[in-house]
Amino acid sequence: MKKKALTFLLAFSIIQVKAQSDSFMASEGGGLLIGLIVLIIIFFGIRGILLWYWRVDTIVKNLEEQNKRLTGIYNSIEEQNELIRVQIELKINSSESDQ
Repeated sequence: MKKKALTFLLAFSIIQVKAQSDSFMASEGGGLLIGLIVLIIIFFGIRGILLWYWRVDTIVKNLEEQNKRLTGIYNSIEEQNELIRVQIELKINSSESDQ
């Protein structure tokens, strides 16, 4: 619910700034560039606040750390599987040579 409310506020503020910049652009020819710059600044400001609020950087860091740990676990399991395969082959070979 909070995400929807924040998204609505973000969209509403962008539309409002766009409407204000449109009226400014109608009065002057260079207003388009200024309006675009203002929209970009507002977008990155609101984006930064939302990313900070939802702790996206912390989540990404935790997921990367988790990924490294899971890769390590996977590699150790693969090494253990290879050792088990070798032991099984040795057992099979030794039992065949005994017969």
